[in-house]
Amino acid sequence: MSGAPKSLDELRQEIDVIDRQLHTLIQQRGGLAGEIAEIKKQESIDRVRPGREAVLLRALVERHEGEFPAGAVLRIWREMISSLVLMEMPEYSVAVYASGEDQACWDLARDQFGSRTPMTAHPSARDAISQVFDGAAALAVVPSPTEDAPGNWWLNLRAPKAPKILYRLPFFGRGNARGGNSGAPDAFAVGHMMPEATGDDRTAVVLETGGDLSRSGLTDILSGAELSPTFLAPTTAGARICYAEVEGFVGPDDPRLMMLLGREAIKQITIIGTYATPIGDPALTAGETK
Repeated sequence: MSGAPKSLDELRQEIDVIDRQLHTLIQQRGGLAGEIAEIKKQESIDRVRPGREAVLLRALVERHEGEFPAGAVLRIWREMISSLVLMEMPEYSVAVYASGEDQACWDLARDQFGSRTPMTAHPSARDAISQVFDGAAALAVVPSPTEDAPGNWWLNLRAPKAPKILYRLPFFGRGNARGGNSGAPDAFAVGHMMPEATGDDRTAVVLETGGDLSRSGLTDILSGAELSPTFLAPTTAGARICYAEVEGFVGPDDPRLMMLLGREAIKQITIIGTYATPIGDPALTAGETK
């Protein structure tokens, strides 16, 4: 026989207890983050770790149960992560491509990097990336290449000490970003942090060919080197320089790169970044129905 239902006051008292516990745990987490920051500083370890963040967020979705939206949980954690980064790096800021009515990258950056992270707007992707080159910003958020608008900003990432692609945004749904889910382009965040494999990744490369290659021809060459392409886009200058994304985490010593360079059609291949594959809205919906 079940007991009498709890009164509204009793339920509110339970919520108050949980809120105090949550606040205490957040403060404890902040204290641990401070200790970790000191170790990172002593050992010259990156204080921003995109791969580690992705693994943490995926684990949250995997174990999430109940009616509370999984996407809301991830936003809470993103705010917490970003605030802890600012505690470690008071100078931390993000340069964002935002021009006129095109504010999609700004919204995606704010969703990803939190409400407290300083952000600056720049009229072109190249201008935003130059802030990272110059050390004025830790990250630059720029539009991802598309078949209709491949852009050329990624050519600047081929230099040996250039920043690299580290995040694809949105990582877990667009939220209230302008454009919603109506086909608005994704964005990349570019920086100098060391990439880490997460178990589900994509690698961005620039291919230089000895002649014009069709999309299908380039796909066959990549597949023949056991690199599965997920996206291809030539520069606006022509098809001899091509941006490509392939499945998995590909490092500079990966033997598949040497296999690819053994093909007469490929003159050079440069890794310009690696990012964790976004969770996406379907995974968030599944997490809420456990």
